[in-house]
Amino acid sequence: MPNAYIYSRFSTPQQEHGNSLERQRELCESFCARRGWTIADRIEDKGKSAWKGDHLRSGNLGKFAARVRSGDIEPGSILVVEQLDRLSRLDPRTAQRWMEDLCEIGLKIATVEGEKVYDEGALRGPDQITNILMILIKAQVANEHSNRKSALNYDNWARRFARAKEGKIISRRVPAWLSVIDGEWKIDDTKAETVRAVYRWSVEGQGNRMIATALNEAKVPSFGGRGTKWTDKYVGLLLHSPAVEGDYIPGASNGTGTGERIVGYFPRIVDASVVAQARTASDSRRGTGGRYRRLSTNLFAQGVTCGCCGGPMTLRPRQSSKLSPTSVLRKGLFKCRNSMSGRGCEQRQMFAYAAFEVTALNEVLHLALDNRFFTKANETIGVVNEVAQIEKDLKDATDQQASAVNLSIKNPEIPAYQDRAAELQRSIMRLKDELEEARKRLNKARGAVDASEHQRRVFEVRDLLDDPDEATRTEARRKVAEAIRAMGVSVVCEVQDGYRQYVLTFSKILRVVIDTKGEVIDKLDVMQLFKDQTPETLTALEAHFKTGLGASPVTPALTEKANLLVARHARGAA
Repeated sequence: MPNAYIYSRFSTPQQEHGNSLERQRELCESFCARRGWTIADRIEDKGKSAWKGDHLRSGNLGKFAARVRSGDIEPGSILVVEQLDRLSRLDPRTAQRWMEDLCEIGLKIATVEGEKVYDEGALRGPDQITNILMILIKAQVANEHSNRKSALNYDNWARRFARAKEGKIISRRVPAWLSVIDGEWKIDDTKAETVRAVYRWSVEGQGNRMIATALNEAKVPSFGGRGTKWTDKYVGLLLHSPAVEGDYIPGASNGTGTGERIVGYFPRIVDASVVAQARTASDSRRGTGGRYRRLSTNLFAQGVTCGCCGGPMTLRPRQSSKLSPTSVLRKGLFKCRNSMSGRGCEQRQMFAYAAFEVTALNEVLHLALDNRFFTKANETIGVVNEVAQIEKDLKDATDQQASAVNLSIKNPEIPAYQDRAAELQRSIMRLKDELEEARKRLNKARGAVDASEHQRRVFEVRDLLDDPDEATRTEARRKVAEAIRAMGVSVVCEVQDGYRQYVLTFSKILRVVIDTKGEVIDKLDVMQLFKDQTPETLTALEAHFKTGLGASPVTPALTEKANLLVARHARGAA
């Protein structure tokens, strides 16, 4: 008996909740039973449009056709479908050619509707014209039906889109933190705050899985309903949802829309700057395979490369419980990923990480942990607004005082003008004092401190990196790793004259060569070369090397000298 392959399909994700597939399967199975055919396999395409041809390009039907062409499917086998439009709603000639191509190889195509069987003989024999006309007519009807349906869908969406752009609510299917009450948006403050927390944690360097774990451990209810848990996939969807910014893309969930965005349709719940930072941080972590716990070990993750091939180095962990606390192996060994996988790299040596970390932190931690690291975001926004308001009040009072003084000069006989000018002067003095205090609070919230205080807080963070408490240690290492990544530190593992060494570089400011025992072999600190310059010049020079942009009062001669020194040092000439 011939082998039968049952094919069923639906177009949109919403149809999965209906009985479309089940009905198609039952009809085809019954048809096969009546014919005595053996069912070899069941092929399904979920959410694939026959009108767009998705199932033929990327779907399982396309893969089945490839198996037929390769000879993997035995000639004489039968593809069974409910009706021809399950195979294609493309233009009739395309549908006909697709069928003729497969039938010529030896496949038969059978439809439950009309109980027809098409093979090469049917398409080339005496009934050729009748059968081809039937295929063309059915394909034409299916194609026209899809075109009409598409046009109706588009017209419907066009009308709804126009209403949405006018600010009208067009659907009660809304994001989890919103509801529609009496035709108005209502924000669920608890859920909205959860979304904001997800974005804040992403900015701070937490990956999707770590965020989901934190929410589950804190027993924060998920948005999926009772009994469901937070997942890294759902966290990722939240981090890229246009709805948090207030934007709406009609039909995005089922592929029926045009992709056009309606800005400001929903109430915004996350500030634009936070959204941008969170998504940038999330995208930068993409492709790390969810190894968020390894990030807490390797503070230089994603920035360590092989000096031989330029490929990434992988930190291979060791069982620290079996090693002494002072062992250079306790935090693992770096090895070239290309060398491990046999991709042509000849650098097979491994590089101990623990001693390098100690020395590298001595060199870069104070640079990585600048004021931004210690910024208290929850305090900064309020103080920024307060400073702006006081500045406005001060400007208004100053303008009013100038007006009062002018009036008192022109009208010396009216003491009220003089009294008003004096009153405004007292207000100006009070506002200046308030502005000074507010700016101090803003600097504190932004993490601005003097050099000694900065050194103290850096030492505090340094101590936490190896804290006995796992949660404290993990959090500290995660934040420091994110800061190091953000500042653009690069590390190259290389072998020179038979000796293994690390080359750590930060922009053009710092280049340090460190051996696997943690000893500094060579070092160039550009800022130390110009320590005789004024503080303003040093600040501008540092900004120049961090950003690559010239900044006054750095002179071209100084910049050229610094660039030359760095280049010579990189070549080993200094």
